[in-house]
Amino acid sequence: MERTATQCITYGLYMLSTAWEKKTNGCIIDTCMQISHEPVQIAIAVSNQSYTCELLKKSGIFAVSILDETCTFETIKHFGYQSGRDVDKMKTLELPVNEQGIPYLGWQSVAMLGATVTEKISCGSHTLFIGTVIKSKILSEKAPLTYAEYQRRVKMYT
Repeated sequence: MERTATQCITYGLYMLSTAWEKKTNGCIIDTCMQISHEPVQIAIAVSNQSYTCELLKKSGIFAVSILDETCTFETIKHFGYQSGRDVDKMKTLELPVNEQGIPYLGWQSVAMLGATVTEKISCGSHTLFIGTVIKSKILSEKAPLTYAEYQRRVKMYT
């Protein structure tokens, strides 16, 4: 099997955030898709090893920040290359908060989707969360950052 064939699937990059009790956390994910328009539902896949996944399984609420084409490696590194178990990723940032009390990325993002989990499906290394969108907000007119563009332009500086 040629594992790189899956890299031909088009998708974007997102900052997923959630909160449980007094702890907030966020991570970078590359799977988010709309699966229904009535009601508006999305599906996200999250690594079971991530602290964000652990919190999301407890809280059942989340926000997805759809990253834009200007998103820097520093932003992706902050949310994607360190664990919330070891560092408070939100501590030094002044992030806007949606109606659910979930912080989201107010810059380098096209839009924010706030959702409530309606279903969880175990998928091996990841959990697939189905969520009903209860609030959405356009944040910029820029183009979304695709995974291919991230690999070509952003990640190349690592």
